[in-house]
Amino acid sequence: MRQIQQYLLDASQAESFRINAHPREHTLLSVERGVMWVTVDGDAADHWLRAGDTFEVRGSRRLFLSAEGGPVHFETVSVPISARVAAGQSARHYFQQNAARRLSPGARSGRLPGLT
Repeated sequence: MRQIQQYLLDASQAESFRINAHPREHTLLSVERGVMWVTVDGDAADHWLRAGDTFEVRGSRRLFLSAEGGPVHFETVSVPISARVAAGQSARHYFQQNAARRLSPGARSGRLPGLT
């Protein structure tokens, strides 16, 4: 089973976002619209994501997100590490192959769930 959640990060909003995933899961963050800055707690690198970009997070991690210039619509997809993924297929590849089956009820606005 996959869990798909959609979010709206308001323009110039910065948030702490906790991904609570099983150690055998990857979570794929996919930007649908806008530009978002992402940093992972404990990682010195910053990541800039634009519409169409994805970012893979393994296990549970705290992210810091910021919308740059305008609102950002993004979604997270939890992907179990299956035998196919363990054999060398990334969660991003799994997500792209199964994109037609994604749920798309529209982005939710407001605070991101799971924030502390």
